[in-house]
Amino acid sequence: MKVEPAPEPAPAAEPVKVEPQVTKAALMMPKEMLGAWRVDIDALLASAPVKALKPEEQQRAVKLAGEISLELSAEVLKSSFGERSAQSSYEVKSVEGGVLELTTKEGDALTFTLSNNNLILKSKAGTLNFKHAQ
Repeated sequence: MKVEPAPEPAPAAEPVKVEPQVTKAALMMPKEMLGAWRVDIDALLASAPVKALKPEEQQRAVKLAGEISLELSAEVLKSSFGERSAQSSYEVKSVEGGVLELTTKEGDALTFTLSNNNLILKSKAGTLNFKHAQ
């Protein structure tokens, strides 16, 4: 009985490169909008509704606004207020220049406008100005 030598092992397969999935939203959004943002306290103090408040009410508004932040990525919008935070996926409705309109999965319509390195958020609750978080 003749014993055959074992066959040569197959050459190692080249690793398959998997490119990250780039969402339609990521392609549409101005890159300057992405990242972490905090309320622009100077813009808040200059706004007519806050200017109309008594000094102690202004201080309270500044304290509360200082606890608000958001982070915009190509996939989700994260927001936080003090210890509470929320995260939502969204659908981009339109992008034109520095204006992004989207609807969160909860149905909230939001408009983000990029202006002088600030991000202006308009929603049914009102308008807030943000600056990049440091």
